[in-house]
Amino acid sequence: MEIKWYWPMELLGLVKNISAEYNDGYTHYQVSSSCAQVLMYTFLALLPLLFLLGFLVRRLTGRAGRGAVGVWLVRGGVILLLVYAMLLATGTGPYVQLYPSGGSFLSFDTLEHILEGAYCALLALALFLGSKVGGRRSRV
Repeated sequence: MEIKWYWPMELLGLVKNISAEYNDGYTHYQVSSSCAQVLMYTFLALLPLLFLLGFLVRRLTGRAGRGAVGVWLVRGGVILLLVYAMLLATGTGPYVQLYPSGGSFLSFDTLEHILEGAYCALLALALFLGSKVGGRRSRV
């Protein structure tokens, strides 16, 4: 299942709906050449952001005297990310397409799905490690 969600890229001005120019009943988009680069930077920024999120959740809940809540929040997030990683890697997961891309002669969909699943598992690891560091820092 593929979910086409172009709104974030349209908001940034990287994707433009130009269907009104053609008037043939189909949907046409104009995609900026820097769209893939912006998406790559966004995905790379998720690693430190999830680490920081795990750190802050455990640190703040530990300081508030509710350490168990922080543990359950982080565990729930890690489990959700790992389940989504497994769905992506096996090819059954919902894939979010953030900008239109053209077809090509060779299809590397299987390899892309495996790599997306591995990256999602890496995000779960970053969240988990951030929570471990945050849990240790809240005790000091």
